[in-house]
Amino acid sequence: MYEKYMKLLKEKGTNTKAFCDAMKVPQSTMSMWKGRLEEWNGTGKKPTPSLETVAKMAKFFDVPIEYFLEE
Repeated sequence: MYEKYMKLLKEKGTNTKAFCDAMKVPQSTMSMWKGRLEEWNGTGKKPTPSLETVAKMAKFFDVPIEYFLEE
């Protein structure tokens, strides 16, 4: 999911700060997600943002929420 988020940021020519400002998501939320992914060892559930944040991502990028939920 993080890879899709980063791909859409690049395609839109924007960055995490702009996303967070526009969608009223704390930057720390996105930083924690990235940090947890970097620490994830492949066992257990893969770190993901809350469904509310995923919905905001979908709205910001004008994609269906399923885009992020499908692996």
